[in-house]
Amino acid sequence: MVKRLPSVPAWLAARVRIRLRSLVVGRAPYPPWRGLGLTLAAAALGAGAAVAGLGLRRPPAQALPTAAVALQGFGVRPGYLVYHGGPPPARPPTQVSSRGGERPTPIPPTPTPTPTPKKISTYRVAAGDTVAGLAERFGVSAETVLWANGLQSGASLQPGQELTIPPVSGVLHKVRRGDTLYDIAQAYGVGMERIVEANALENPDRLAVDQLLAIPGGRPLPPPTPRPLLAPPTLAPAPTLSAEATGKGAEIVAIAARYLGYAYVYGGSSPATGFDCSGFTQYVYGQAGLPIARDLWGQLAAGPAVKQGELLPGDLVFFHDTYEAGLSHVGIYVGGGNFIHASSPTRGVCYDSLGAAYWVAHYYAASRPWR
Repeated sequence: MVKRLPSVPAWLAARVRIRLRSLVVGRAPYPPWRGLGLTLAAAALGAGAAVAGLGLRRPPAQALPTAAVALQGFGVRPGYLVYHGGPPPARPPTQVSSRGGERPTPIPPTPTPTPTPKKISTYRVAAGDTVAGLAERFGVSAETVLWANGLQSGASLQPGQELTIPPVSGVLHKVRRGDTLYDIAQAYGVGMERIVEANALENPDRLAVDQLLAIPGGRPLPPPTPRPLLAPPTLAPAPTLSAEATGKGAEIVAIAARYLGYAYVYGGSSPATGFDCSGFTQYVYGQAGLPIARDLWGQLAAGPAVKQGELLPGDLVFFHDTYEAGLSHVGIYVGGGNFIHASSPTRGVCYDSLGAAYWVAHYYAASRPWR
């Protein structure tokens, strides 16, 4: 059974109200625990009912006034009881839920600002500057400063001298026609993703001729082996031919292997001048007695199309979007999932795997002009 308590004596209610108001405006130096006690007392006194005896049913929760209602009965705004000594902080914005109540509006997280990539910079030497001092100032190695400016170890700097400072320790590479990011990374032994990150490349498949790229952790490439322009080519030993190679296809692969390591030269189509990709394939096929067109589309149309899973040694394999948009590269399949091609100025004529991620992403088609 629920017994109704007598009304709160007027003198007690008045005293609690005076105490609470004094606490809010700061006129009474009550400690925090005492203010909390008054708050609880006000809530209890305003409840208007109590549960007596064991096993008695509790009245419905909605019949009991809330603490806020009880406090308002004493003439005190409850929001000020919690934040003694200053105004309450601003409430988070709310939005009405589908069920009619209010719930806090989620505050979106502050986006992390994208760091501005460092760029290759130019520095004018001042009196007293040293290579070691500049390297420390720009956060790169001393060798990086030397390599970027063609300086020898121990070189002294002259006031007014202009130096190129890479953004990371490593070397700088000037893009030449025919270069691809894959070839550059292979030549320097550096992951493509590191070059992309160091140079903030938006489209790694679009490199501009004469563009300077910072190669993190790279070292200067050895100078290319000079080849006489008019002397007959030095034939490289042919690799062991794949068991797949037969007839004319095997002959084409053997001829191509003779020029392994020859220089890549844009527009070149002979051992005397160097090769570009289609110049290399045209020359090799010509040596096998199979004249084909010089351009990529002509070579693609020179024979029947071949599915990638049905390639045979001697087939031409084509790639798109390498150093320029669209059909842009060609090589000769040698078997075992590999092909030989005039790759780029940094690598020359070399072998690569069709299973490499770069070539998988850029594979276009294949043809078989030798049948």
